[in-house]
Amino acid sequence: MVVTAAVGAVAIFVLGSTLPIENGYTFRVVESGSMSPTIKAGSVVTTIPRDDYEVDDIVTFVGRERSSIPTTHRIVDTINRADQEMFVTKGDANEDVDHRTITEEEILGEVFLNVPYAGYLVRFVQTTTGFMLLVVIPLILLTISEVFVMSKQIKRTKNGDIDSDGGGDD
Repeated sequence: MVVTAAVGAVAIFVLGSTLPIENGYTFRVVESGSMSPTIKAGSVVTTIPRDDYEVDDIVTFVGRERSSIPTTHRIVDTINRADQEMFVTKGDANEDVDHRTITEEEILGEVFLNVPYAGYLVRFVQTTTGFMLLVVIPLILLTISEVFVMSKQIKRTKNGDIDSDGGGDD
């Protein structure tokens, strides 16, 4: 049972960190310590888009090119530039604010869940060795266990050890 729960949790983090999820939820592995101690490197953060953002929100945003790695930092100030609200961001562990401001369109969402160190497990599972050790082998063991239980049930049925209602006579 514990193995099944662990495999399920790992699967959720791995799939969540690589696939888009309905309603804009995203899972991201935090790569750096720029948000320490609030969010440590190797954490998995979950974000959700909001209608508005304000100072002190921790947000994940894209770089200038949408293909670049997203950044998770805190909004520390807002400014209006050409009638558009711009956000000044900064990592909690950084001395200086980020070199550029961001728009609301660049924000993927506000962080609402932080799972420390889970990102290391996600990254490990994304390797061949990790996938084999933490997903494939437990699934094989679970399958073998289920086949063993089913074969015992079949033997008991053949021997007449099970009542007609499906229950045992133990």
